[in-house]
Parts: sequence; C-alpha cells; structure tokens
Amino acid sequence: MKKSDFEYDANLFREEMASADFAAKYAAGKLLAMFDHWRELGERYLDGAVLISPASGESRIDGEVMGKKFSVRYQAGLRTGSGMVEAAVCTSSLISLEPIEVVRFLVDQNGTILSVTGEELVNQDHPQASYVTFAAIIRRVLNASS
Repeated sequence: MKKSDFEYDANLFREEMASADFAAKYAAGKLLAMFDHWRELGERYLDGAVLISPASGESRIDGEVMGKKFSVRYQAGLRTGSGMVEAAVCTSSLISLEPIEVVRFLVDQNGTILSVTGEELVNQDHPQASYVTFAAIIRRVLNASS
C-alpha cells in the first residue's frame, strides 16, 4: 500500500461504491447479452464453426473454434472511478493444459468495449458492436500460440 491510499476522503466511499456496483452490474448485463448474441452468431451465421456454451452463472463462458477451446472469464472492477467488467480470454497449452491468456478487455455500463488502459475500442453505438467484438476475439484465439 501507499500513503496516497489513506489520503482518500472515506466519507465518499459509500456513495462511490453504490454507484460503481450499479455500473458494474449493468456492464455485466451488457456482456451477458453479447455472449447470447455470440452463441447465435456461431450457430447460425457461421454454421456451427464457433460453439459458445450458455453462460453458466460462474462468471465465464466456454467456446470452441476449429477444435480450439477457449473461455472468457469476467469480473466486476473499478476503473477511473466507474464500475466496469474486466474480461480475460484464455485458451490452454497443448502440452500442460495450463491456461494461456489471449487478451483482456473492459466493458462499461453502456456496453462500450475498452482496452485495459481505458482506450475505447468499440462504442456501444456501433451498429455491429457485438459482432466486431466477437470477430476480434475469435481471431485472437485462432492466432494465439498454444
């Protein structure tokens, strides 16, 4: 810890936590809606080339593309004072089966996709935000060395 951790106005904590919790729950809802859309894309649009399991309630989904298994794990977090969801896409090592992180991204309460540094990657107003996010993730999984 650092001294600056204790220079925070603790009187603001309760209100900030309530706001962040609301935003993170909303962001998780946006991500879960994307997962449902991705499952439909894989089954129908790509004729089963990408399989996405239904969200299990374990803060993760599992998928498979061209025989390569992957998962997306997510959890709530606080970034720049706002509640968000951080997601990590993983595949596994061919040899040890240990998880290998492929990419991380953030989802804000509006459904905007951000880099872990906060750079906007896909705005929620983009007409194909879910699809372009899906395509980017699947391409990263396929190109990941395992």
